[in-house]
Amino acid sequence: MVAVLRGAGDRIGSMYILGSVYDKKNKPAIKDKDGKNNIKQFQTRSKHTLEISDEKGKEKIYLKTGKGAEMIFNDKASKVRVKIKGLTIDMDAKGKSISLKSDGDIKINAKGKVIISGKKGVVMKGKEINIKSDMNTKIKGGMKVAIEGGVGVDIKGAAKVSVKGAITAIG
Repeated sequence: MVAVLRGAGDRIGSMYILGSVYDKKNKPAIKDKDGKNNIKQFQTRSKHTLEISDEKGKEKIYLKTGKGAEMIFNDKASKVRVKIKGLTIDMDAKGKSISLKSDGDIKINAKGKVIISGKKGVVMKGKEINIKSDMNTKIKGGMKVAIEGGVGVDIKGAAKVSVKGAITAIG
């Protein structure tokens, strides 16, 4: 059985739990191999775990639920990772990047606008890309707009199709 340490302060009627200690039968879930006591761990009956590493150069905080959801704060790498059943969010302060990964879909919804911008560019890549608006769709390039199809390009309008330019070349 794990022993419980308690204290009473000034009055015996106001006892509180200070912590617990392991005995020979109930040993901690982690081993202190180097004897430096750098890792602290708290684990519940349901296997929810909080682990803190104070090892120099390997400082981190690790949270894990009994069913496998986890969050890792890694000071040395300047990274944070959140992971749960096929979903991962990685934040890298050194690489200045955020990565979202999903075994399914990733959806972004807003009551206002969704704005995606990048000083060095924006890249969309996929097996198929569909852009759809309920009203108007505009594509505007500061210098040039190039549309290229590997096999074909279809431009279709239910009513009028206009092609305008100072110099227009077809074919």
